[in-house]
Amino acid sequence: ISAGAISYTKISGSIPPGFQFLPTGILTGVPIADVSTNNSVNTYTFTIRATNTTTKKIADRSFS
Repeated sequence: ISAGAISYTKISGSIPPGFQFLPTGILTGVPIADVSTNNSVNTYTFTIRATNTTTKKIADRSFS
């Protein structure tokens, strides 16, 4: 993304418990153990969109 102000938005998925995604693009928090009923660890997948507010160009990235 070229020069300009950039905004960040979670466009899909779930962020793990204990974390918070900020509009500045920062993922902050302390992880919380999240074990399913069958004692397996849950996996979280989410997609973040970065938008250049000047050029309106976007870039998406998925995390898991």
